[in-house]
Amino acid sequence: MKEEHTDGEEAINITRQLMPDLILMDILMPKLDGYTACHEIKRDKATGAIPVVMITGIGYELNKELAEELGADGYITKPFNLQELMDKVKWYEPATCPVGS
Repeated sequence: MKEEHTDGEEAINITRQLMPDLILMDILMPKLDGYTACHEIKRDKATGAIPVVMITGIGYELNKELAEELGADGYITKPFNLQELMDKVKWYEPATCPVGS
């Protein structure tokens, strides 16, 4: 199931409701940015094991490090090619996913 949401607050709330297998999240979002939303998702015991991959146009190394410090499991910089995205998504399939194991 694919769900699409436009702000960080909505992402947190829907994550708690649907418990997805993977979250692809932008950093730049209204209400709560992706860093804050990721941190909230990862510190919640119920949702903390869900992998969060940041997909963003911000390619600075410091931003990537901050995302990792706040719990992000991956970081893809736009523009990206479809194969790169598919490889990352496949990595987090339940049979191969190292997160939460």
